[in-house]
Amino acid sequence: MDSLLIPETRVVQTCGNAWGPTVTGEGICFRIWAPAEKNVTLRLSDDHVMTPVGDGWFEVVVEGQPFGSAYGFVLSDGRVVADPASRQQVSDVSGLSVLTDPRAYQWQDGDWLGRPWHETIIYELHIGTFTQEGTFQAAAGKLARLAELGFTAIELMPVAHFPGDRGWGYDGVLQYAPHSAYGTPDDFKVFVDLAHDLGLMVFLDVVYNHFGPVGNFLDQYAPGFFREGKENDWGAQIAFEEEPVRRLFIDNALYWLEEFHLDGLRFDAIHELKDDSKPHVIEELSTIIRARITDRHVHLVTENPPNGTDLMASGLFTADWNDAFHHVIHVIATGENTGLFEDFGDASFDKLRKVLSEGYLEAGQSIVGKPLPPSASLPPVAFVHFLQNHDQVGNRALGDRLHMTIDEQLHSVLTSTLLLSPQIPLLFMGDCFKATTAFHFSPITRARLPTPSAKIVLHRPKTSVVIPGDLQRPIFPTRMSRQPSLARNWIGARPKPSRGGSGHPGFSVCSACAAIKSFRICHLQKDTRQLC
Repeated sequence: MDSLLIPETRVVQTCGNAWGPTVTGEGICFRIWAPAEKNVTLRLSDDHVMTPVGDGWFEVVVEGQPFGSAYGFVLSDGRVVADPASRQQVSDVSGLSVLTDPRAYQWQDGDWLGRPWHETIIYELHIGTFTQEGTFQAAAGKLARLAELGFTAIELMPVAHFPGDRGWGYDGVLQYAPHSAYGTPDDFKVFVDLAHDLGLMVFLDVVYNHFGPVGNFLDQYAPGFFREGKENDWGAQIAFEEEPVRRLFIDNALYWLEEFHLDGLRFDAIHELKDDSKPHVIEELSTIIRARITDRHVHLVTENPPNGTDLMASGLFTADWNDAFHHVIHVIATGENTGLFEDFGDASFDKLRKVLSEGYLEAGQSIVGKPLPPSASLPPVAFVHFLQNHDQVGNRALGDRLHMTIDEQLHSVLTSTLLLSPQIPLLFMGDCFKATTAFHFSPITRARLPTPSAKIVLHRPKTSVVIPGDLQRPIFPTRMSRQPSLARNWIGARPKPSRGGSGHPGFSVCSACAAIKSFRICHLQKDTRQLC
């Protein structure tokens, strides 16, 4: 117990420039960038006055290793705020942070080198609704089934701590802290460790273009974190030209990849990362990752609606989510040609041929100011394709999925097209057994939402809610239900074969097995019959 006691505070001139607690030779270094504050105090059992060390930084070193203790920062006006680089929260984002030991978990994946990108078959899932429990531990118990089905990668919707207990995760506030309702950081590490033991890569969505609306006080003690008077779709633009701001996000990407052994990241809406610096923050981030992690496969994927090819052509990023495939397929399958599908109604099959052969439908816009080679010059695996993902499922007003609105055999053909095409395929949770449960857009639940400030506002869907058919009355997305009817086991129990030989409800020609026989999956399984 003596090792958990907090001895006297020692003041040092500097202990590096990283955000969050750092283990040093003299103890634990706590730092915060608070240029608007005259003084800051660390509250960790006792109060420890922090020393200003220049450029708006305050720091203090506490001897010993009080891991598991709650702490926060006391601002000049007496308010106590969480560490903006908290690794774990006691409860919600507005509460105290927990000092964690990054060395405590004993990894078992020492021989894991990852997998080459061309072997990637992605299953996208949301930890909070993937199982009834909605935790890392419960989800880990289902990984063997996903590996058995032939998937080679799990992509997690964001887990960075967001307001409330349940939500999509795209309104993250504390970028370093796994959401407490999902479990502890070590629970997440167990999930990754088990996935690697099963041959599964694990990717994570990260959102660096805005913060959630509750529990984020950066604009009050570090107003320079945001660009004054400049907005994006979700609030004030983040000031990536400021070195402390830049460092928080670059270190965060490294944190997920190194401390959690993740195999890759998917960067949400990178066109909203506005940066006039040279190099652009997204370019510097990927350059540092490529230089630092060289002993295993790491895959960096973008969501880049402007269709820029510069990041992939440079080799800094592996692939991009290509919405055009989904939009064209949806128009062909359903006949819907209004709203976001309006530009895909004419010559749809010609557009599909172009997407499958060249990638993007339209010329793109540069993200980092470099020349744009045509998308046809990139390899097919530079594009991630899907019949639906969280956005498309969540933004349907009635929560109807594609397989609920089209002919069963047509859906089997489309699934086979996705899996057998040379691009990287992604299936959303529930697709493998044709789930009928809704997954409505849910930005925040069970958290009191104040009037959003000009700097931090509620995340909005990237596309407007789609109202199918001739439905006239407005329907708004509802919060994610925790009732058994919705929060269910998203991979389902192994179904009994139907008369048509299908292994999964609705797969009348077993399109999954057709894909398994292809070059993409066949070498992964010795006995494909077990998957059907």
